[in-house]
Amino acid sequence: MRGHDSNGRGPWGRDEVREDHRREGEGVESIKFDFLGLYRPAVILGNSNTPGVLGYVMPLVHWAMPSKYHSIHKNDLARAMVAQSELAFLAISRGNAPKEATVKILEYKDMEPFFVKGESDEP
Repeated sequence: MRGHDSNGRGPWGRDEVREDHRREGEGVESIKFDFLGLYRPAVILGNSNTPGVLGYVMPLVHWAMPSKYHSIHKNDLARAMVAQSELAFLAISRGNAPKEATVKILEYKDMEPFFVKGESDEP
């Protein structure tokens, strides 16, 4: 989608932009998978892209923010990803999975049960 902005302005007109979006959608649908987990943390703590000071500040202000804006440590995120993948694999292997692909979006509250207190290199 190079060459145009979100309003369809640029070298391509709106019809070309819509066609481009349609083709992208078909490309995603053509990938066959049984389970796709989408994880949506607001801030990932403990990685090289996040300033270390946020690891101290973010937990202090969680009480004042909606949970979808809570930070999550990279180890807790990884634990949630592995647990969800294992649950999906177990359902597939037992034949309990839906016939169509499953897409599950997990926000902070959905990942919270997989956190292990004291095992996330917390400050």
